[in-house]
Amino acid sequence: MNIAELQKAELHCHADGVVDPEMLAELESAGHDLGVGPEALAATLPVDSFESWTQRYCAVLAPALNPVEERYALFLEIHIRRLKAQRVRHAEIFVNRFLGVRQDIGEMVDLFAQFRQKLLRAAEPDLRLGLVVCIARGSPEKIARQSQRILALWDAGLICGVALAGDEGPSLVPLRPFFQNFHHAGLGIEIHAGETRGPESVWEAIEHGFAHRIGHAVSAFRDGALMDAILKRDIHLEFCVSSNLRLGVIDQPSQHPLRQALRLGVPFSLNTDDPGPFQCTMTSECELVERSFGLTESDFAKIFSDTLRASFASRRSTKAKSVEL
Repeated sequence: MNIAELQKAELHCHADGVVDPEMLAELESAGHDLGVGPEALAATLPVDSFESWTQRYCAVLAPALNPVEERYALFLEIHIRRLKAQRVRHAEIFVNRFLGVRQDIGEMVDLFAQFRQKLLRAAEPDLRLGLVVCIARGSPEKIARQSQRILALWDAGLICGVALAGDEGPSLVPLRPFFQNFHHAGLGIEIHAGETRGPESVWEAIEHGFAHRIGHAVSAFRDGALMDAILKRDIHLEFCVSSNLRLGVIDQPSQHPLRQALRLGVPFSLNTDDPGPFQCTMTSECELVERSFGLTESDFAKIFSDTLRASFASRRSTKAKSVEL
């Protein structure tokens, strides 16, 4: 089996996590002054804990991320080219930081539309692309402000869903009304859960976050009733094995519940999460799980099919403009 030649699809990748030293070097040689050199970013690698990721990689990269509408386009155009070279046929990218680029909501929507169009041009003709707004867990007051902007992007037909990341500690119960609104509006909902907390965080994501997909979900397999609920509700799990290894969620690939998912028939995808700091690609991720779990070509074909089925990219707001992904 030639992993490099397999068709692939990805649902869980953060826009601010695609940057690596090679990408900075390429942009630097093209004349872009990003405020961070490739050597400085390389010095933060390898990432081997949550602390080294946030306090080293993220801290060093931060100056290169602004202005968001300009820098994200530069980074993601290269990222999209890399995806296409790996035979990735569908990708959804989690975009954060964009909701506050302009105080006026209409101006923010217009900038997002221009940004999205650049990415769609880069993706043509071989890659179908969807954009998901990613927000961090926070107070109801903060989520209320963000939800207005998220729904404006949805109504304009520019996004296909919303993702919730960040510290799993705070309860989702106070945020239930906002995610219920997203659900009723038709957005795809993804929630990071079961990465740093136990099955209770996954239960909350389902019961109070109305999640269609769960990011990571490593601890979910400790609870048989939860797994029954995931199967019954056809909830898709986004697995990120390299990420879990780098951040110490698991100590070795064999500890990942991927084999249990295969045995139970739980639909899941393979994802890079943050390929820059975690030094992985879709091809290397597939190679890792093939070596670790003995996946066959038919296993990869089913993962590809399940990933496409869980895609948010075909979702539309009833008010959406006629814009094709």
